[in-house]
Amino acid sequence: MDNHPARLFPHSLEHLHQLYQTLSTYAPSEVLQRELRADAPPTYEQRDASLLFADVSGFTALSERLAGVGREGAEQVTDAINQYFSAMLEILSEYDGSVLKFGGDALVVAFYQTEHARQATSAALTLQQRMGQWQAKISLGKVPLRLGIGLGSGELLILRLGNRQRREIVLLGTAAEEIAHAEELAAAGEIVVGPTTLSALPPTWVQRQEEAMGWVEPTMSPMPPSARKTRVLPPLSPHLAEVEAQVETLATYLPEGLLERLLLDPSAQLEGEHRMVTVLFVNVVNLPAYPPTDDGRAAILAILQDYFVTMQAIISRFGGAVNKIDVAHEGYKLMALFGAPIAHEDDAVRAVQAALAMQGAIPELNQRASEQLRASVSLDQCIGLNSGIVFAGNVGTNARREYSVMGDHVNLAARIMGQAEPGSILISAETKYFLPATTPLTAVPPVRVKGKLKPVPLFLVGHWDMLRPLAVQQRAPFVGRSKELALMNEALGRAAGGHGQALYLHGEAGIGKSRLSIELLPGTDAFLLLEGRSLAYGFNIPYHPWRPILHTLLAIDINTPPDLQAQAAHEGLARLLPDQLHLFPLLGPILGFDIPHTPTTAQLSPELRQQRLLAVVSDLFQARAAQQPLLLIMDDVQWLDDVSASLLAFIIRQIGETAILVLILGRLHPKEQLVGQGSDLPTLPFFAMLEIQELSRNEGLALAQELLSHRGLSESEQQLILERAGGNPLYIEELAEALANGGSEVPDTLHGLIMSRIDRLSESHRRVLQVASVVGRRFDEPMLCGVYPYSDQQVLEIHTHLNYLTEQRLLDLERPDPFPLYLTD
Repeated sequence: MDNHPARLFPHSLEHLHQLYQTLSTYAPSEVLQRELRADAPPTYEQRDASLLFADVSGFTALSERLAGVGREGAEQVTDAINQYFSAMLEILSEYDGSVLKFGGDALVVAFYQTEHARQATSAALTLQQRMGQWQAKISLGKVPLRLGIGLGSGELLILRLGNRQRREIVLLGTAAEEIAHAEELAAAGEIVVGPTTLSALPPTWVQRQEEAMGWVEPTMSPMPPSARKTRVLPPLSPHLAEVEAQVETLATYLPEGLLERLLLDPSAQLEGEHRMVTVLFVNVVNLPAYPPTDDGRAAILAILQDYFVTMQAIISRFGGAVNKIDVAHEGYKLMALFGAPIAHEDDAVRAVQAALAMQGAIPELNQRASEQLRASVSLDQCIGLNSGIVFAGNVGTNARREYSVMGDHVNLAARIMGQAEPGSILISAETKYFLPATTPLTAVPPVRVKGKLKPVPLFLVGHWDMLRPLAVQQRAPFVGRSKELALMNEALGRAAGGHGQALYLHGEAGIGKSRLSIELLPGTDAFLLLEGRSLAYGFNIPYHPWRPILHTLLAIDINTPPDLQAQAAHEGLARLLPDQLHLFPLLGPILGFDIPHTPTTAQLSPELRQQRLLAVVSDLFQARAAQQPLLLIMDDVQWLDDVSASLLAFIIRQIGETAILVLILGRLHPKEQLVGQGSDLPTLPFFAMLEIQELSRNEGLALAQELLSHRGLSESEQQLILERAGGNPLYIEELAEALANGGSEVPDTLHGLIMSRIDRLSESHRRVLQVASVVGRRFDEPMLCGVYPYSDQQVLEIHTHLNYLTEQRLLDLERPDPFPLYLTD
């Protein structure tokens, strides 16, 4: 969320005031009273307090039961959660409790009164006595909801971590440590208190003690409620720039991607939804003991700040969002989401890559921490991941809420983290399912975890070079595409004869571009294959798809140490371009290691280094092609970083009279992809463009029939595939697999792809699609306008929105005239 004012706030002062009011509900009062004032807040706030941790059991079962009911199910989950939390917060406010954090189906509340231990315990007793038999009413029946409550008292430090991109509060001190232990012991219906709380309670309030922990007598009469305090917001400035600054600060307490959902209409309710998500849990262990001195505390707080900012940047880089960081029974635990609030088609891959990068960042963090404390520090991480459909949305009320997720898949991710050894990454079979077959995984013995009847299979993640091209899994037979393949083979023949060719294959995700390139390979035995692939999160990684290509060109063994790789690169350059050895350091940024400058390269300006680098790499291609024809396949070019795109365009311009075929695979139309440095490529006589379109009706059914050859396709199944998959081979393949397994719903493997397309829509387009999905499977424009709940101005634009959604294949136009009739999937 860089540069909020310039990007996000071209609005009126009134709109900003409304946005401020909404954003303030996502932050605790402790943040509002200090973070937004003119005098900069301290790093932490120290109080004497009691904390109450309330864990609601039953929400997971509720969410799971309604996960298959679609949007109506998500609405019922949202209503049940809001009703329950509204009743809870009403009771807590009677005892002047301040909600510090939500955590899916749990929350943490602070009490600061003189007798805060008794006050917090009284609030806990009132919660259990009034809400102990609560039943959530849903369309499928009733679901009992129960509370397990843990209490802790003593010193409380509210630490504010982060920067302008993302902030989060962390609770430290005796009170936080006590509830971390108490929450693990508290079963549904129980109130467990820590030692400090226990010492402040009358003996008659305690039912039993085990070691230093106490169980409160649930029938005890609580203290009467205290005078309730109203949640007061700091005054807003009448000046636009100052309001923007306040809004910008509050926005950093939201997970990435959520602010954009609120900007269009801050007063609108954020819809809860079931989403395919990969949940990443981290337990940070081996933190130094918390010292009593101010200097020692400052050092520890600096270490935690460094840790959070480092890990948040990594998670953000891979498209995830930090959801929360909390104290654990040992160390701290951090939860990150991949797929909510923003989905990508490869969220599981991103999450695993982020976990690897997080583990890789620990050595430097420890070095900085050791320098900070002037003593050896050895932080470590235990990481667990799981994937599945979860409920995602606002938890709480209109007065105080947070964006969170809940469901069995979230709980399992936390359990998996608990099984991981320091320094390791464990994933579930559900996450493994979404990873490429080449992912380095080692199966570990299945483990028994809380909430699961059977042992859970787990896999240990090994080192994974994200820059190596991923093997395309060929589960389906090859159907159709005879004209396209003929054109590709013709280009291959011309390149083999010394007449270089470049071919841009473009089409939507799953349409079969990569599969087409594989079908070309049997005729390329005489060619040296060079493969590069752009990463969806690689915009800020210069030259990232070129590293494996240069490894192949220069015969570098990636399994050898860096010094041997550098030596092999030098020898490769000497073989191919002996007169350009003095330019060897220019290859360092692509190869991924530092090469000391020669006198020649040291004198070059950055602009000249860039120009000479392009020329050296192009010359490498020319020299190697003189020995053997080259086939360069560059996949997913819609995600190319700028310098990689410049290098690709430069190389293509030079191949006219060489034995090189460049095969470019991307999703964007040439008018969108071939801009800037590549805008002249379509004018080259050896450059061609080929749009890969959907399979015909007969080809699509033939593919499905091949996939289900063991059982055949009924007429209704054929209709289902044609309606839901169209002619997209990936969709057909996944739906056929679902049918083979006895289902007919959209497979989990497609949820991420579909949600990622929806999440890329503007909020106005997204809202039209959401309302359309509620109206019914078939609808026309007047019907949609009649129920559209937003402003008149947006209603006037609905026709334009419907046209766009139809072009994007998110709606189908069943009948164009005289009155358009639309279909939702």
